[in-house]
Amino acid sequence: MKVGEIMTTGAASVRSDASLAEAARIMVDHRVSGLPVVDERGALIGIITEGDFLPNDTRRRANPFDSLREGGVAANLRTQKVVDVMTADPVATDVETPLEDAIDQMQRLGVKRLPVMRDGRIVGILSRADILTALVRRLPA
Repeated sequence: MKVGEIMTTGAASVRSDASLAEAARIMVDHRVSGLPVVDERGALIGIITEGDFLPNDTRRRANPFDSLREGGVAANLRTQKVVDVMTADPVATDVETPLEDAIDQMQRLGVKRLPVMRDGRIVGILSRADILTALVRRLPA
Protein backbone atom coordinates (compact mmCIF):
# COMPACT_ATOMS: atom_id res chain seq x y z
CA MET A 1 0.00 0.00 0.00
CA LYS A 2 1.26 3.47 -0.91
CA VAL A 3 0.88 6.73 1.04
CA GLY A 4 -1.20 8.20 -1.79
CA GLU A 5 -3.85 5.52 -1.30
CA ILE A 6 -4.78 6.57 2.25
CA MET A 7 -3.65 10.20 2.65
CA THR A 8 -6.06 13.06 3.08
CA THR A 9 -6.04 14.79 -0.29
CA GLY A 10 -6.22 18.51 -0.82
CA ALA A 11 -4.82 19.28 2.60
CA ALA A 12 -5.46 22.77 3.88
CA SER A 13 -2.36 24.91 4.20
CA VAL A 14 -1.41 28.32 5.51
CA ARG A 15 1.06 30.98 4.41
CA SER A 16 4.02 31.74 6.64
CA ASP A 17 3.04 35.41 6.90
CA ALA A 18 -0.48 34.58 8.15
CA SER A 19 -1.42 35.38 11.72
CA LEU A 20 -1.80 32.65 14.32
CA ALA A 21 -5.49 33.59 14.42
CA GLU A 22 -5.82 32.76 10.73
CA ALA A 23 -3.96 29.45 11.18
CA ALA A 24 -6.16 28.54 14.15
CA ARG A 25 -9.30 29.37 12.17
CA ILE A 26 -8.18 27.15 9.27
CA MET A 27 -7.42 24.29 11.68
CA VAL A 28 -10.82 24.61 13.34
CA ASP A 29 -12.72 24.99 10.06
CA HIS A 30 -11.01 21.93 8.55
CA ARG A 31 -10.98 19.96 11.81
CA VAL A 32 -7.25 19.26 11.61
CA SER A 33 -4.49 19.50 14.18
CA GLY A 34 -1.72 20.60 11.85
CA LEU A 35 -1.15 22.50 8.63
CA PRO A 36 1.62 22.60 6.05
CA VAL A 37 3.10 26.09 5.82
CA VAL A 38 3.82 27.42 2.35
CA ASP A 39 5.58 30.44 0.92
CA GLU A 40 4.13 32.82 -1.67
CA ARG A 41 4.89 30.30 -4.46
CA GLY A 42 3.14 27.47 -2.62
CA ALA A 43 6.38 25.67 -1.73
CA LEU A 44 6.45 23.74 1.54
CA ILE A 45 8.59 25.58 4.10
CA GLY A 46 7.19 24.47 7.45
CA ILE A 47 4.44 22.91 9.48
CA ILE A 48 2.34 24.32 12.30
CA THR A 49 0.45 22.16 14.77
CA GLU A 50 -1.77 22.61 17.80
CA GLY A 51 1.29 22.17 19.99
CA ASP A 52 2.86 25.29 18.47
CA PHE A 53 0.13 27.39 20.09
CA LEU A 54 1.11 26.24 23.57
CA PRO A 55 4.08 27.46 25.63
CA ASN A 56 7.24 25.43 25.30
CA ASP A 57 10.30 25.81 27.51
CA THR A 58 12.60 25.43 24.51
CA ARG A 59 11.07 28.48 22.80
CA ARG A 60 11.40 32.00 24.10
CA ARG A 61 8.18 33.58 22.87
CA ALA A 62 4.97 34.99 24.21
CA ASN A 63 2.26 32.49 25.02
CA PRO A 64 -0.63 33.26 22.65
CA PHE A 65 -3.13 32.10 25.30
CA ASP A 66 -1.99 34.58 27.99
CA SER A 67 -4.72 37.02 26.99
CA LEU A 68 -7.36 34.29 27.37
CA ARG A 69 -6.23 33.62 30.93
CA GLU A 70 -6.46 37.33 31.65
CA GLY A 71 -9.98 37.46 30.25
CA GLY A 72 -9.13 39.77 27.34
CA VAL A 73 -9.18 39.25 23.61
CA ALA A 74 -6.53 36.98 22.15
CA ALA A 75 -4.37 39.80 20.78
CA ASN A 76 -1.29 37.59 20.45
CA LEU A 77 -3.15 35.35 18.04
CA ARG A 78 -3.69 38.34 15.77
CA THR A 79 -0.19 39.79 16.02
CA GLN A 80 2.05 36.73 16.03
CA LYS A 81 2.80 35.18 12.65
CA VAL A 82 2.91 31.52 11.68
CA VAL A 83 6.60 31.87 10.79
CA ASP A 84 7.29 32.76 14.45
CA VAL A 85 6.16 29.40 15.80
CA MET A 86 6.18 26.88 12.94
CA THR A 87 8.65 24.05 12.55
CA ALA A 88 10.78 24.96 9.55
CA ASP A 89 11.94 22.48 6.91
CA PRO A 90 9.52 19.69 7.80
CA VAL A 91 10.07 16.16 6.66
CA ALA A 92 7.66 15.20 3.89
CA THR A 93 6.87 12.02 2.02
CA ASP A 94 5.85 11.19 -1.53
CA VAL A 95 2.58 9.72 -2.78
CA GLU A 96 4.49 6.66 -4.01
CA THR A 97 6.22 5.97 -0.68
CA PRO A 98 5.27 2.58 0.76
CA LEU A 99 2.99 3.14 3.75
CA GLU A 100 5.22 1.04 5.99
CA ASP A 101 8.18 3.34 5.23
CA ALA A 102 6.15 6.45 6.02
CA ILE A 103 4.96 4.94 9.32
CA ASP A 104 8.56 4.06 10.22
CA GLN A 105 9.60 7.62 9.39
CA MET A 106 6.82 9.10 11.55
CA GLN A 107 7.76 6.89 14.49
CA ARG A 108 11.49 7.55 14.14
CA LEU A 109 10.98 11.32 14.00
CA GLY A 110 8.19 11.43 16.58
CA VAL A 111 5.81 13.30 14.27
CA LYS A 112 2.05 12.87 13.96
CA ARG A 113 1.67 13.86 10.32
CA LEU A 114 3.67 14.15 7.12
CA PRO A 115 2.97 16.48 4.21
CA VAL A 116 2.60 14.41 1.05
CA MET A 117 4.27 15.61 -2.12
CA ARG A 118 4.05 14.87 -5.84
CA ASP A 119 6.47 16.52 -8.22
CA GLY A 120 7.56 19.01 -5.54
CA ARG A 121 4.01 20.16 -4.71
CA ILE A 122 1.86 19.43 -1.66
CA VAL A 123 -1.02 17.15 -2.63
CA GLY A 124 -2.14 15.95 0.78
CA ILE A 125 -1.19 15.00 4.29
CA LEU A 126 -0.70 11.64 5.97
CA SER A 127 -1.85 11.66 9.59
CA ARG A 128 -2.17 9.07 12.30
CA ALA A 129 -5.94 9.26 11.75
CA ASP A 130 -5.45 8.28 8.09
CA ILE A 131 -3.38 5.28 9.17
CA LEU A 132 -5.94 4.24 11.78
CA THR A 133 -8.75 4.55 9.24
CA ALA A 134 -6.83 2.32 6.81
CA LEU A 135 -6.27 -0.26 9.55
CA VAL A 136 -9.94 -0.32 10.51
CA ARG A 137 -10.98 -0.78 6.87
CA ARG A 138 -8.79 -3.89 6.69
CA LEU A 139 -10.46 -5.51 9.72
CA PRO A 140 -12.85 -8.33 8.99
CA ALA A 141 -16.52 -7.39 9.33
